[in-house]
Amino acid sequence: MLALVQERDPLRLETLPTDVQSWLAVVGGFALVVLLIGFVLRILRTRDSAYQRSRGGLTSNLIFIVFTGIFLTVLPSLLRILWNWMGWIDESVPTFSGTRWYQPLLDDFRARPREKLGDYGYRVLIPLALNMAFAAVLLPVFEGILRMRWRRIWALARLSFKEAIRRRVLWGFSAILLVLLFAQWFLPHKPEDQVRNYVKAVYFAMTVLFLAIAALLASFSIPQDIRNQTIHTIVTKPVERFEIILGRMLGFMGLLTLVLVFMSFFCLIYVARGVDEDAREESLKARVPVYGELLVTNPKNVGHIWEYRKYITGAVKDEEAIWTFHRLPAGIEKLESPRAEFTFNIFRTTKGEENKGVFVTFAVNNSAWQPSKIDDYTRERDATLNEQNPEIVSRAEREHWSEQKKYAMLLSPLAEKYGYFELNSKEVFNQHTLNIDLPPGLFKNLEQARKAGSRQPPLRVVVRCESATQYLGMAKYDLYLLATEPSAGGDLLAFSLNFLKGATGLWFRMLLVVGVAVTCSTYLSGVISFLCTMLLYFGGVCVEFIRSVAEGKTVGGGPLQNMIRLAEGINAATPMDQSPGVLLAMQTDKAFQVLIGRLLSMIPDVDRMDLTNFVAEGFDISGTQLLLTGIMLVGYLLPWLLLAYYLIRSREVASSM
Repeated sequence: MLALVQERDPLRLETLPTDVQSWLAVVGGFALVVLLIGFVLRILRTRDSAYQRSRGGLTSNLIFIVFTGIFLTVLPSLLRILWNWMGWIDESVPTFSGTRWYQPLLDDFRARPREKLGDYGYRVLIPLALNMAFAAVLLPVFEGILRMRWRRIWALARLSFKEAIRRRVLWGFSAILLVLLFAQWFLPHKPEDQVRNYVKAVYFAMTVLFLAIAALLASFSIPQDIRNQTIHTIVTKPVERFEIILGRMLGFMGLLTLVLVFMSFFCLIYVARGVDEDAREESLKARVPVYGELLVTNPKNVGHIWEYRKYITGAVKDEEAIWTFHRLPAGIEKLESPRAEFTFNIFRTTKGEENKGVFVTFAVNNSAWQPSKIDDYTRERDATLNEQNPEIVSRAEREHWSEQKKYAMLLSPLAEKYGYFELNSKEVFNQHTLNIDLPPGLFKNLEQARKAGSRQPPLRVVVRCESATQYLGMAKYDLYLLATEPSAGGDLLAFSLNFLKGATGLWFRMLLVVGVAVTCSTYLSGVISFLCTMLLYFGGVCVEFIRSVAEGKTVGGGPLQNMIRLAEGINAATPMDQSPGVLLAMQTDKAFQVLIGRLLSMIPDVDRMDLTNFVAEGFDISGTQLLLTGIMLVGYLLPWLLLAYYLIRSREVASSM
């Protein structure tokens, strides 16, 4: 079984102010380049740009630019104040101190004059200049929006909707039937992987169909109208050119959204039919996990190139994996059966016993635990297990509890007293999702400990390996707490809702493709627009590799260095002689890295919008994650819409425009 792998931290609401600040810096830089290009074109006496034809007076334009630039500059600080007041701010993000709403701004203002002039300019003046450049680019767009009418946009959207239907593009989606009819011939037949494989198969088929059809529709629509001269009928009317862009986008998005809704329900029925019992238990769920921070003491290297997991062994007693939970799920103290799930990787140095896993000790403690009382806890634990509370034993037999749950319930009063629980010799298998039942009493005295002023985290989970000759590998997201009661035999309703949430990720990517393709088609031909859109999309699929190239983290150096290694047969880990040719290649690679780093902001982060693994592995997609993904998509598409506004106005379509 494969577990949910997250090599990057998921999107978090706490980092939104910092993300907004970074986005404004990037967009402001591009806006400054646009203004410089417009200035050069004006010197060359070419056709005036849309900004130069702004209808407002000079004074009103300057007021708009200055005040908008100031507002955008202080916007991240205002968001930090709001996040701090709401308690959403993260400890790793720089925050302002103070209890009154104006105190953070006052403290920040007093701190600035004490800083160096260069640092002050970097922190304030440069962002202000970039934001004012962004405001200058926004000015003509804002004036154009005031002249737009949604009735005309709706009419153009309906026209695009009908044209797409007349072109019979909907027949292309019938190819999904081939996948649904013959997928089971080629997919693995392991029972517990049934849901996982079906989900990945149908999502892959829908992704290919939707993105290809969306790119073709959006790329060829406007160029074909210009080639057939049908667009002249529209632009000679009192219609803003940008209304054509919005109408095309809304029409295509509306049609593809309706098809996506229908196909999502159809594929959901296909996936949920005749689910095997093992698959129902493994994947037909929507777990709500709560993650902690991982610290591995003295981790070992087992030789894996993929450094996602860190390894400990039972041969050394001080090697531990410690998960610290600073925030617990709301209402976990009310759960009858709190549970933690985990998926560990096992690296064997010996064969071990046949059909036996690796044995692990779990030690869980809350903020009330005092390590000096370990002897008292051990003595009372042994006495409690020997007494075997009759009420709990009777209930365990009546409700068919597992031995693990019975053990946790017997020790629940002791966990409430000491704030500690220990489970020894838990058998763990490689890449299998397993669980440990936690005693409810472990969460009963957290409020008292907090009121007593305890600075310890609410919960810590310590994992130790007992098998001396084996290695146990874990990553940050390999162990988590469940925020809800564990469901036996799966939860079809929760899985169905989660499946539709996963389809929302495909919808986000479809909007991305339509937005970029329509923008490119305003100035490029249909074929070139399609190729540019696909190039950007596949660049977004490989964005992590491109980022590693830009940061110089690739093995063997940059592209030219690796070409030299390939030509001379030099291993990637072997240092090269510092010859003039190698030094020239290294300097060229550095210049290439700078160029790629600047272009990296133009590449969409497609991986963030792909939610297939969450559904396939049975993990809930939270509403916050969908919201932040939507915000990220809007932030990426907004500069493209601004570019479309300028491109469509600069293109000669009809003499009256």
